[in-house]
Amino acid sequence: MYLLLTDILTCPRCGPEFGLILLADRIEERRVLSGRLGCANCREQYAVEDGFGVLGSGWSSEPRQPDDEAVVRMAALLGITEGPGFVLLVGDAAVHAEALAGLVPNLEVIAASDTAAAWQERAGVSRIGIGR
Repeated sequence: MYLLLTDILTCPRCGPEFGLILLADRIEERRVLSGRLGCANCREQYAVEDGFGVLGSGWSSEPRQPDDEAVVRMAALLGITEGPGFVLLVGDAAVHAEALAGLVPNLEVIAASDTAAAWQERAGVSRIGIGR
C-alpha cells in the first residue's frame, strides 16, 4: 500500500469526517507492508498485511483475468494519460489495476477487491479490502 494513500483513507464505520491513522510496522520504498490503520473516533483497527489493507470482511469471489484492450479503454474513458494521481478500481474492475499502473506513468491505482489480497506488492498498486 502506497504510504501517501494512508493520508486520505477514512474510517469505513465513522465516515469521511474521521481519517485513519497509520501505525506502521514495516515500510519499504514508500510502501506500507505491515501495520495497522486505526480510527481515533471509534477505536477500530484495520490490518495491513503484505501490503494489503483490510478495511472490511466477507472475502469470496472467483478471480477474473485482466484484459489489455479493456485497460486501454478504461484509461481513455477516464481521460488518464499521465500522473501523478490516484484511481480507485472497485470489485471486478480491480483486476486491471496492475496493467493500468503499468500503462500510465506516475499513477497510483487503488485496487479494492477480495482477490487483491493474493497479489504481490508492487509499486503503483495499493490493495485494500472493503468487504461487501
